[in-house]
Amino acid sequence: MSAFTQGGMIYPFRAADTGAWAWALAEPLAVKRGLCGGFTITAPAGFVTDLGAILPIARIVVNPADAQLAKAPVLHDLIQAEFCPAYQPFATSQLY
Repeated sequence: MSAFTQGGMIYPFRAADTGAWAWALAEPLAVKRGLCGGFTITAPAGFVTDLGAILPIARIVVNPADAQLAKAPVLHDLIQAEFCPAYQPFATSQLY
């Protein structure tokens, strides 16, 4: 079992240097995984993501501004940034 246990409000912003849109967490986002204690993954407030786990074509249906729908992609981007940063540019380049 998994359950989001904390926050997850996100807000969009445009990068001043590149003009690219990104999203940042306004408050920490935590998910608890497993029974009998298990473990918790927490994305800190201010974590910046491009919501890359949501394919551009799917953004027609999945609104990135909807905090409920964006929780999983935010955690996906956090795990990817923390555990495999060397592969992040390669993985992203394979999508587009």
